[in-house]
Amino acid sequence: MTPKKKILIVDDDELILNSLEAIIGMAGFEVHTAENGTVAIAKIDQGHPDLVVLDLVLPGPSGAEVLKHMEKGAAMGIPVVVITANGPDHPVVRQAREAHNVHEFLQKPIRRDTLIDAIKRILKV
Repeated sequence: MTPKKKILIVDDDELILNSLEAIIGMAGFEVHTAENGTVAIAKIDQGHPDLVVLDLVLPGPSGAEVLKHMEKGAAMGIPVVVITANGPDHPVVRQAREAHNVHEFLQKPIRRDTLIDAIKRILKV
């Protein structure tokens, strides 16, 4: 039996974080959460998730700063699904589009099937 893929969800909105944790967990993934950029960076460095679902607007280091951190070291190859309430022309979204490890951008509110399909496609499961 192959181990479950580890997904780290990063969002400062507790309701969204809990909802995504339930949705992704029910899809059969091992789920970890972080409520800010500082915790996210620590969990990425310590736990090496298979994929990160990342909000861009966070307290502490922003999602864009988390992405910058992930572009070096062991975190470099970890794929990211960005979730955001901001439109595609927002400066933080434009900045995130420059990150090499971002595989998908999803606009909030996110449809459950769209998110799970993106995760499965990226992880090839």
